[in-house]
Amino acid sequence: MSCSDTIAARFRTTAARVSPVKSIHSRVQPSTATVYLIPTFLDEQALAPLPAYILDAVRTCTVFFVENERSARRYLKALWKEMVIDQYEWHSIHKLEETPEVTQALRAALARGATIGILSEAGCPGIADPGQLLTAIAHETGATVDRKSTRLNSSHITIS
Repeated sequence: MSCSDTIAARFRTTAARVSPVKSIHSRVQPSTATVYLIPTFLDEQALAPLPAYILDAVRTCTVFFVENERSARRYLKALWKEMVIDQYEWHSIHKLEETPEVTQALRAALARGATIGILSEAGCPGIADPGQLLTAIAHETGATVDRKSTRLNSSHITIS
């Protein structure tokens, strides 16, 4: 058996193991909702190093799920001075495990095709924080989860 035959056989074996997962996702109806994972500052005075596409993501959102509403509003206002804070829907995810209303609100926003921003305190959402639960729900519903705002050279992730 040649090297390429061995690689092909391993690929088929791996594909066979992965295919049940793919079939689960293929049954999910794609959502028109988009979820942006928006990083926050570690220092309130250090906004300049943030890439411009973070502001672009913020401008498209209509709903925000944030760990701390007060500091998130202050951060977003510092990023985009023209932002009218009260024109957005806000949900606190600080104690997400204790409040099923937050996950219900997320599911409702996803169902109506909203553009959603998830912000965590001091870092990137969706990684070892309450935002990871919301990100998982977004994936389950077939929403587009855009993590380009959390890394400089990333692309859209779409579960279909």
